[in-house]
Amino acid sequence: MSDLSRPRSRAKGVAFKELLIWLDKRLGREKLLQALAVVPPECKGIVWPEANNFGILPSSWYPLPCVHRLLDGLTVSMTRQARFALAQEAARVVMDVTLHGIYKAIVRAFVSPTLYAKFATKLWQSYYDSGDFKVIIAADGRSADCTIRNWSGHHSFVCDMNIAAATAIYQAMGQNGVSTQRVACISEGESLCRYITYWGEGRASGGKQRSNP
Repeated sequence: MSDLSRPRSRAKGVAFKELLIWLDKRLGREKLLQALAVVPPECKGIVWPEANNFGILPSSWYPLPCVHRLLDGLTVSMTRQARFALAQEAARVVMDVTLHGIYKAIVRAFVSPTLYAKFATKLWQSYYDSGDFKVIIAADGRSADCTIRNWSGHHSFVCDMNIAAATAIYQAMGQNGVSTQRVACISEGESLCRYITYWGEGRASGGKQRSNP
C-alpha cells in the first residue's frame, strides 16, 4: 500500500513549521524547492516557500503522507547514516523550540518521569493524530520503555526524530545522562516502534537491543 493510499494521518503545524524552517537553513532553499517540485499534485499548495513560516499555521493539522514525500525528496541522496544524523539534529532543534515555547507549561507539569508517563499520550496527540503511544517507567525509576502501535503516520525519518525527541523530553524534566536506544521499528518489519530512554545510572537490560540507526 502506498503512503498516499493509507488512511490519512496528520501532524500538528507547530512542529512541521519548525522542521521546515530548520531544514531550509540546514539544506538550503534550492534543495527545498527541488523537493517541493516533485511532490504529488495532491500535496502541492501545502507549503509556500515565499510565505512567512512557509504558510504553515502552528494550530492547523497537515497530512503526514505529504510531509513524508517532502522529507523523501530532501533526503533521497543521503545514506542511511546521514539521514539518521540529520533526523537527530532536526529533532533536537524542533523539541528545543516547542518544549521551551508553546508546550513549555505542559513540560513544567511533568515534574517526574512517572508523571510524564501518565500523560505522555496527550503530549503525543499534540504532535500527531494517529498512533497508540505508551510509556512505562522501570521499577528502579531510571529508564522508560516507550511503544508506538497503530501508527498510520509512521515514516523512518520521523521515527528517527522520535529517538532524539525522547532524550530531549527527559532532559527538559531535569534528568542527567539521558540517552535513548531503539529496540524495534515498523520500518524493519516489526509490528510496533519501541525505544528505551535511560538516565542517571540507568543501564540497558533485557529486550532486543540494537544500535542507532
